[in-house]
Amino acid sequence: MLSWLLVICMVFTALFPMSAVRAAEPTGEAEATVIDATAYGADPSGAKDSAKAIQKAIEAAKQVDGPVIINFPKGEYQIYPDKAYERELYISNTVGQDQNYKMKKIGFLLEDMEDVTVEGNGSLFMFHGKMTTYTTINCKNVKFQNFATDFYVPTVVDITTESVDGNTAVIYVPECYNYEIHGTSVTWKSDASPYTGQTYWSFNNGANYSQRYNLKNGVTWRAGNPIFSNVTSIEDLGSHRLKFTYSSRDGGLEPGICVQMRPTVRDHAGMFFWKSSNVTLENMDVHYLHGFGMVGQSSENITLHDVDFQTPEGSGRTTAGYADFIKMSGCKGQILIDGCTFSNPHDDPINVHGTFNEVVERISDNQFRVRYRHDQTAGFPNFFVGDEVEFISKSDMSAVENSVAKVTEVLGPTGDSGASESGTGSLTDMIVTLDRDMPEDITPWAYVIENITYTPALTVQNCLFKEVPTRGILVTTRKPVVIRKNIFDAMTMASIYIESNSTDWYESGGVKDLTIEDNIFYRPSNPAILISPTETANKDKPVHRNIKIRSNTFYINNGQVLSAKSTSGISFTGNRIYRFEPNVTVTMTAEKTSLTPGEAVNLSGNATGKEQGSGLYYFNGCTGIMIGDNLYDGGLNLRADLSASDAKLTVPMDDAKETVYTIQYQADPADAGSLKAESNEIATSNGFIQVAEGKSVTLTAAPDEVRAFQGWYDENGTKVTEETVLTVSDVRAHAVYTAKYLERHEAAVKAAEEAKEAAETARTAAEEAQAKAEAAKEAAETAAEAAKDAKLDAETAQSLAEAARDQAKSACEEAQKAAQKAAEKARDDAEALLKETQDKLDAKLAQAKETLEKVRVLREQLDEMLKSRTFAEQKVAITKAAGAKKAVKIGWKKVEGAEGYAIQYGTKANLKGAKTILVKKGTAVSRTIKKLKAVKTYYVRVKAYKTVNGKKLYTLTSAKKKVRVK
Repeated sequence: MLSWLLVICMVFTALFPMSAVRAAEPTGEAEATVIDATAYGADPSGAKDSAKAIQKAIEAAKQVDGPVIINFPKGEYQIYPDKAYERELYISNTVGQDQNYKMKKIGFLLEDMEDVTVEGNGSLFMFHGKMTTYTTINCKNVKFQNFATDFYVPTVVDITTESVDGNTAVIYVPECYNYEIHGTSVTWKSDASPYTGQTYWSFNNGANYSQRYNLKNGVTWRAGNPIFSNVTSIEDLGSHRLKFTYSSRDGGLEPGICVQMRPTVRDHAGMFFWKSSNVTLENMDVHYLHGFGMVGQSSENITLHDVDFQTPEGSGRTTAGYADFIKMSGCKGQILIDGCTFSNPHDDPINVHGTFNEVVERISDNQFRVRYRHDQTAGFPNFFVGDEVEFISKSDMSAVENSVAKVTEVLGPTGDSGASESGTGSLTDMIVTLDRDMPEDITPWAYVIENITYTPALTVQNCLFKEVPTRGILVTTRKPVVIRKNIFDAMTMASIYIESNSTDWYESGGVKDLTIEDNIFYRPSNPAILISPTETANKDKPVHRNIKIRSNTFYINNGQVLSAKSTSGISFTGNRIYRFEPNVTVTMTAEKTSLTPGEAVNLSGNATGKEQGSGLYYFNGCTGIMIGDNLYDGGLNLRADLSASDAKLTVPMDDAKETVYTIQYQADPADAGSLKAESNEIATSNGFIQVAEGKSVTLTAAPDEVRAFQGWYDENGTKVTEETVLTVSDVRAHAVYTAKYLERHEAAVKAAEEAKEAAETARTAAEEAQAKAEAAKEAAETAAEAAKDAKLDAETAQSLAEAARDQAKSACEEAQKAAQKAAEKARDDAEALLKETQDKLDAKLAQAKETLEKVRVLREQLDEMLKSRTFAEQKVAITKAAGAKKAVKIGWKKVEGAEGYAIQYGTKANLKGAKTILVKKGTAVSRTIKKLKAVKTYYVRVKAYKTVNGKKLYTLTSAKKKVRVK
């Protein structure tokens, strides 16, 4: 072992500073090489930017064979976006195909690496601007541990009302935020770049989204911003206190209410794990994540242990996440989340799902064009060769019988390049070829396809969820799910939400095995557990199956503990259900209060408390329901409301109480506008209102500054009204209504304008070309007319000469000599005139020929341009890409008119620094690239060329192929 280490050290001494690389202390496993990040310039004092040093340390780690630890001595490390990694990436549920945000700034980028540990030793990594903190791409066995992550100026601004007096309020602004006051407006700004002196971002007042957090009771909910309404003046009191004066102060401005404000563009992922396996995060404090939280995409086996998402104590901030905390999209293997804390995100703490793609074209019986449908998702592959898929009906989300097949070929976006590099020329479309024919009833626009290979098992245990404005856990996966020993406190929506959606978010799939056990639910929203696929309920075609809810404790506020739809096999057993605020008062009276020894007296007692009128259970289109062996607090309504469901219930039913139905109202997108519900019967809560049977409710959608209101839709997707106010009369059932807004995409408008401008330019060019052609034609006609006139002039001159000669002959003999001279002179004059005319004619004819030649050349150039354009618009199609011993064999379809082909190959997915070889034969359709590194992954692409005007003209590049060299 010592000799082996000596060899390693000798090699690395030549490449890196000796103090930077050392072997770790011996353990029971293979010893790891330690890379000291400070030896490459990482600064634990926090005085300077460590971004470039981190890159150098990672590059050094890539040179190590075997396990490696990138070690950061304890300290604070600053990471600025100016010098950070930059990569084009496309990430689920972010900005979709919007090219304005395709480039991502990344603090730590681990790519094509194995057995790597990033060791923080209790350090703080402080990020600046807008960045993705940690990314793994094509990695195996990666661990991040023992450090904290924060942003110097978070992109969510949290400000808290300290006091109110009449129409004034004093607002506290945490010290990390920078601001400028302009009259009745406030501009919030990031810190300045140390390289450019410019701020990274800014926004005014409350941006376009806000939510509120009550510091007194620990409840966070989505609501409008009361701070910037009816402002007449703003005064800076110093010490980060602002005094607002109003013409009329909003009632929501109360001491202890923190308003959390931000824009809504998800331009980055907070962390990103792509095409990676066995990624672990342990003992980490995540104080803030910009963008879309931690995203796992096309990855396998991700573990979080003791990762706490919450702001630093004493910072005055409350928001720890710009959107979701954890988003696992299209992953497989096991997702384990253990012993974590989730506090104050702006969306779901945990969301695990796949992605439905809609069938838009049936190309053949085993080949389909499918499409991403949600505008926040595009640009990355959703299928790989060998994956299993299944088709699902959009109308009821039932699986199509005999529709499971394997993928044999897929064309589509790469995930790290634009539409021009996509196999379909699109960031939303994929062409999937399967190993067998599919049923004939799978037709466009009525079915979606799900990747059932990339669907994970999930375990969430020993976690705390608090101060959450949405759901605690949202999960849709067909592999086993276990949610146990967690605490959910004051979720504003369902604490656990089991969905599946084929017409809106397109988050797949049906749950087949779910256990919810030994959890505590404090003051949950209504309902505590919601099982609700978004499509029409159908008990004959259940979406979810086999759900066990047992041994949990609920402390509820007049709401349901369980609401389920389109589910088969639900057991709700051994649970304890209490009122969160029972308000019980016990009084005792006695016949007498003074007794002698041995004397008895009769006592009478009376207890009163808060009774809850809402039924505890609701089932719609469900079968196989078992409710039993549960413990109930007094004052609860044990009613189970059934709609098209078969049930076996062991709870007593209380039919004497008034029937109450729940009307759910929501916005789409969720952060659009603001909604409210009004009814004189039952009080409202955010997102839900309970209405007594036969009564009415009014739902109102407020306008949205950045989106157009489309209308109210029922749970079947049918538009109810285009008006912002919806009145539901004579309520007789539970219902869901959605206020839908349409994004006004500035990028789409800009693209349309640019396309229009390009079309106008092309039209003008065509008109100019036509005008030149007409001018050439007119010149030719003029030349021809001039030639005709010249010929007539010559004939006239000749006639005059002959007449003069005839006169001379008739003259007298005496004048013959003079006449002859006159005739000769006349002849000479005529010849001179004829010659002059002929010269003019020749000149005009030459000019006409020159003009016609120019027209011919222009026409040939135009033809050549059209041929070149046709050639350049072709795209090489790779027919074969296979690895051999230190070689890659590649084949392609011949391109008409090609003189040769350029083959680009390299080991990086983005082909940065790749090599290019030329195949100087237009009929060639294959080539073997030799002398490559063994057991290495290469990326290859091809384009054709021909020579035009002495320069090479290339076609479009083929789709990139990934090949493993033997």
